[in-house]
Amino acid sequence: MKWLWRYNGEDQTFWREVIQCKYGQTNHRCTNIVSNNYGVGVWRSVRASWPTLSENICYKVGNGRRILFWRDDWNGQEPLMDFFLVLFSVCHWMSIGLLTYGTSPLEDT
Repeated sequence: MKWLWRYNGEDQTFWREVIQCKYGQTNHRCTNIVSNNYGVGVWRSVRASWPTLSENICYKVGNGRRILFWRDDWNGQEPLMDFFLVLFSVCHWMSIGLLTYGTSPLEDT
């Protein structure tokens, strides 16, 4: 659990970039499930703890820089993409952060 916690908290570290490149990334919080049977398998064991961790944490929004409006469970119930599935499916900016939600993402480019 400690490594998953660190993975979510240390955005700009070399070790996290190596893990991301090796296993890919499901979302901005976790890597893809490790399915290969060769190698040491340390990250496979770490990654297997993700469902337990994700069910038992809550997000502090703060300034909204690291919270995704649609994809994160920031409202305390479930991600809005699951709650408003039809609306999410027609949304142009599916990975917009809370920080930029009040402004058009086109203004940032």
